[in-house]
Amino acid sequence: LHIGGARTALFNYLLARANGGKYLVRIEDTDKKRSTPEAIEAKESESDPGRATTTGSAAFSWVSTRPATSPFSLTKKTVGPKAMKRPAASEKVLERISKWREICPDLTLRSTFIVGFPGETDDDFEQLLDFLEAAQLDRVGCFQYSPVEGAKANELPDPVDEDVKQERYDQFMRFSARISEAKLKDKIGKRMTVLVDGVDEETGKTMARSSADAPEIDGLVFIDAQQDLPAGEFVEVRIVAADEYDLYAELV
Repeated sequence: LHIGGARTALFNYLLARANGGKYLVRIEDTDKKRSTPEAIEAKESESDPGRATTTGSAAFSWVSTRPATSPFSLTKKTVGPKAMKRPAASEKVLERISKWREICPDLTLRSTFIVGFPGETDDDFEQLLDFLEAAQLDRVGCFQYSPVEGAKANELPDPVDEDVKQERYDQFMRFSARISEAKLKDKIGKRMTVLVDGVDEETGKTMARSSADAPEIDGLVFIDAQQDLPAGEFVEVRIVAADEYDLYAELV
């Protein structure tokens, strides 16, 4: 799972229970069994909450889908240089994502990408940006490749210059931020149940998280509340504004 995945799974389980959630969905992807709609099965919420398991080459976890939808992790490479020795079937991944969203329209998808891997060309990087545009992922992270002691990648030819890595990283972050802002602005006017974290000392606004937000990783929902909201409470809000990473809301 990605960093914070276990905490996110627990948070979403609690959020689903608070909203009367009944069903959990299991997303599974291994070497022998792909994550197709047939592999997605509904189970009663009495199943082990927040459970996460690793099988074969990928991870899967239980995530709430009704009424609160949770992120999930699929640790598969989607696009990139062949030197990484990982599958790069981006078209199949996009098809899978489309089918998942048909089944669960409020699904939150996250992934992390690497730029500057040895042998990465300008065309490879453009394909990555094309994939981001097509996939419209909700939460995206990125880091620059750096040699690791003992790694076989250290022996690969055609290392990417440091300034090119930085340029691609900056371009990636600008590109993903534009997608994030557009997706968050689509939430304006919608009602949402959020978990209160505390108060922002600088603005005095209440800080909260939706079911899509991993603690200390993702953005926040800032609530313009005229009353003290205890940390740990679930409250109903309406989204009134958004920027690249955060939502702004009022109580309903």
